[in-house]
Amino acid sequence: MLTVINSCYRHDFGYRNFKAQNRFEANKARIDDNFKTDMFNQCANESAKGPCEATATLYYEAVKAFGRRDLETAEAE
Repeated sequence: MLTVINSCYRHDFGYRNFKAQNRFEANKARIDDNFKTDMFNQCANESAKGPCEATATLYYEAVKAFGRRDLETAEAE
């Protein structure tokens, strides 16, 4: 089973720090791609690699599409 908590922590760390450096927009795709790679590396050790990668792809697509919304909400507060 895919455990993504460490991948999520690293992804959030990237968002937070690139935003603080005013370099978020230019690096969002790279941060999101690293998130996917990180999860796929975890899937390589799973017995059910296919379902694991499908789940990782779903999480990746979610942050790719909606990850910035959390940031915009935080900025508005």
